Amino acid sequence: MPQFNLTGNPAGFTIGNFPLQSSLSCSFFWFKDGVLLQDDGHFSSTQTATLTAIGAKLADAGIYQVMVSNALGTVLSSTVKVVVHCVGAAGANPLSPYLNWSTAATNIQDAIAASAVNDIVLVTNGLYNSGGKSMDSIITNRVSIDKAILVQSVNGANATIIQGALDSTSTNGPGAIRCVWMTNNAIISGFTLYGGATRTATGSPNSSMKGGGVLGSSNNATVYGCTIAQNFAATSGGGAYNVTLNNCLITGNWAVGASGTGGGAASCNLNDCIITTNTAGYGTVANTGGFTGGGADQCNLKNCFVGQNSSFSYGSGANGGTLINCTLTANTSFSSSTGYGAAVYGAKLTNCIVFGNFSQLSLYPNTNYANCTMAYCCADPLPSGIGNIGLNPQLIGDNLHLSATSPCIGAGLSNVVSGVDIDGQPWNNPPAIGCDEWHSIPVIGFQPGFQIDSPAHGLTFNVIAAGQTPLTYFWNKDGIPMQDDGHHDHSSTSALIVNNFGPEDAGLYQVVVSNAFGIATSVVTQVAIHVVNLASPNPTVPYATWTTAATNIQDAINTASSGDIVLVTNGIYATGGKIVDGNLTNRVVLDKAITVISVNGWSKTIIQGAWDPIMTNGPGAVRCAYLLANGAMLTGFTLQDGATRATGDISTAGPLESGGAIFCNPNPAFNGIAANCMLSNNSAIYGGGIIYGTLNNSVVVDNWATQMGGGAFETLLNNCTVEYNLTLQTHSGAGTYGSTVRNSIVVNNHAQPPINQLDNHDPIMGLVGTDKYYSSCTSPTLGLSGANNINVDPQILDLFHLSIASPCRGAGNGLYANGTDIDGEIWTNPPSMGCDEVIAANLIGPLSIDSISYQDHALVNRSVYFYGFYSGRAASTVLTFDDGTTATNSGAWHTWTNSGDYTVSFTVYNNDNPSGVSSDIVMHVEPLKVPQIQSMTWMTNQFQFQFIAQTNANYFIQFTTNLESPVAWQMLQNIYYSPGGTIQISDPAATNAARFYRVSATTTP
Repeated sequence: MPQFNLTGNPAGFTIGNFPLQSSLSCSFFWFKDGVLLQDDGHFSSTQTATLTAIGAKLADAGIYQVMVSNALGTVLSSTVKVVVHCVGAAGANPLSPYLNWSTAATNIQDAIAASAVNDIVLVTNGLYNSGGKSMDSIITNRVSIDKAILVQSVNGANATIIQGALDSTSTNGPGAIRCVWMTNNAIISGFTLYGGATRTATGSPNSSMKGGGVLGSSNNATVYGCTIAQNFAATSGGGAYNVTLNNCLITGNWAVGASGTGGGAASCNLNDCIITTNTAGYGTVANTGGFTGGGADQCNLKNCFVGQNSSFSYGSGANGGTLINCTLTANTSFSSSTGYGAAVYGAKLTNCIVFGNFSQLSLYPNTNYANCTMAYCCADPLPSGIGNIGLNPQLIGDNLHLSATSPCIGAGLSNVVSGVDIDGQPWNNPPAIGCDEWHSIPVIGFQPGFQIDSPAHGLTFNVIAAGQTPLTYFWNKDGIPMQDDGHHDHSSTSALIVNNFGPEDAGLYQVVVSNAFGIATSVVTQVAIHVVNLASPNPTVPYATWTTAATNIQDAINTASSGDIVLVTNGIYATGGKIVDGNLTNRVVLDKAITVISVNGWSKTIIQGAWDPIMTNGPGAVRCAYLLANGAMLTGFTLQDGATRATGDISTAGPLESGGAIFCNPNPAFNGIAANCMLSNNSAIYGGGIIYGTLNNSVVVDNWATQMGGGAFETLLNNCTVEYNLTLQTHSGAGTYGSTVRNSIVVNNHAQPPINQLDNHDPIMGLVGTDKYYSSCTSPTLGLSGANNINVDPQILDLFHLSIASPCRGAGNGLYANGTDIDGEIWTNPPSMGCDEVIAANLIGPLSIDSISYQDHALVNRSVYFYGFYSGRAASTVLTFDDGTTATNSGAWHTWTNSGDYTVSFTVYNNDNPSGVSSDIVMHVEPLKVPQIQSMTWMTNQFQFQFIAQTNANYFIQFTTNLESPVAWQMLQNIYYSPGGTIQISDPAATNAARFYRVSATTTP
């Protein structure tokens, strides 16, 4: 009888392998349901003893037989029955055993329950995020493949998603659901396994804490052609544990517990896989008891690429196991010692590239490998062992494929290679070192993706191809060849640019790459765009044109899918919203991995929250934006007047009281990004402007927090300008608190009580604090963690533009700059600090001065702040005082020692106005006057009096009960920077006993 076997590489099945007794050569003829089969791409080997089917189809269900003949006769085998069960998320009439699409199950687990060993469960497009089954009575699996069957999608991983669940409070915990559990010899093919998690690491590690994406009862369970993304394990295998993975993408997974190992995979066999951006660990300090194997821990890897993974201890790429024909590059360890900082630790490697990995916290040169056995490998420094080389492998831009001149070509060991390289191309003899074999024919490396707002208001599609140069590129949209026409540029290069994109640019993009040896065609990249316009005449889902645009940003987000773009035109968006946590409304919630971007930038497009009318932070408050999903991005908006609740989760800096303008998901694996934004006039308990997430190329101004982080709290800031933010308690980081700040300017932020005290960051007094600054301008720098910081006048002309003479020009680090500056201009190399890059040629056009100061009266020996407001693009400004002093900022403090009338001049310059445009004001400087107590009145329950105050003077109101010497004066009330005019003082503690009062005036604290 023929044997039926499911296969996992590639997924499908075979029938055959039966004993045959004949000394003569035989002919074989396979039949399905009585019809002769032919080789057709799906079926192969139809004229051999073993029939093979690549993948599975509903049409494969049926009865199979083989006829065998030779010169002595013919025999017909017994039959084999193939059973296929169907699953469709939108099924209308599910009926077990789900043998066709009209009766398909709507839940994968239901179809598995109806199947028998060696059956096939076929799943069509959809998101499968309900149902499940527990195999240990501890944790639920969204799908439990508890028998040796094949579960296969119809249209692949991009179209078919199995989604687990994170615990709502701790990621891993009692509410978590794993994506998939698999028994011995089970196979799953062609799915995205997303958003799964495990139980928390408590007590002895067990299977409920492992494999957030997929866990196998043995590594004879096979995962084929799957994307395993954004899953979490408390101990081992954030993406996968104890399975065999073939042709899979393992990306963005975490092993997060105190001893987390294998962010991507642990205790697995991996063949022809890409393992990238996975993490082992949680925090920023290495822990040698765990946090190992960012990409893979104790795994066997063959023909795999391992890049951009990280661990907080050793083995950021791989820890332990064996590796054959693998490439490991750009992996990062956070360990601070030589061995523990290595990208590969304690492993046996053959034919591998280990190059370009590093440790974030150490300067040790050997961060590529440690404690490894290596043969025929390319690594730095040169490893001991046979056949090793210590040369640059000359990888192309994707860090995966070899260039034509790579020293790794033909340098490998032949007797260890098997199968094909990571592109499916054959190995040469001798083979190359690494996961890629070099061939002349072109091959697409990483398939085309697109960047938004690069250049400003543009889309850039990039593809990386390998093969013999020169290579020629042909881009098409919706099957139509593209040409350079101003709107489209570089259509014959590897980087297509779509300028000033709009809804008409939505569609399907593809590139064909050719050379003298052949042609390679990329996969199709889809761009979906939903548009928003306050004045839309006919809002209609899916809001795909300006005439059918949504009038509310949240409406467009709700109809979008991950990867889509929401494009917003000019207006103040102050209505609508969504509640995520508790009872606080957010004007905009990005709850999926989409980009919300304005057409004309922050000055024209405003997301407006609301203050509670009584308390600012209170029950009537509305936050501007909540970036909930990993990969959510908000670009080119002003976020203003947002606020939060005043009570609820104050001790945890949670989502009810934190982030008046922007609250980002606090899970470190969920990185919301805001860019090219203005955050102004927002309030919260923690993080008046923003909390958590990443803020790029933005201005944070005039926000305040009652506790910590007036501008930003525990946020990564790149090229930001943070100024004039407040906290209501001292030493609490009015500018930033607990943040990592890079290429930024953080100045003029203050704690309000008891006086306006400079409080740019934590710490302010030269003590070690929680902020980390790199290549930034702030004051003070004493005791500040980080490197390459400066304490100088940044010469800011308005709220954020730099003078052409600013010491912050070119003082940043190119590693931290990304995108464009807040005006859409390209960063130079090295870039400037702050959100503005100074491009001298762009400093042109008309200039006009609007005003110079907030007031026209001052006191002797009292500093007055002057600020020049102007319109146009300035190269420099000068404030000139008639005592001969000048200031090269738009704002400056000045003090006069004598009363009188003084002239202050403000001049603005640019390329078109080299002589400048000027305006003057006259300041009336008065002496400090002795305050006179007036209108003394006895009220029903208190004594009251008043005095005439001068603007900006400080007043100290004191009382005593006895004027006999020595007099003991006590403080009743302090008034700093008084508003001037009549000030009334009440003393509710006054009784019938004698009580005396005095008022002192000063211009010093």
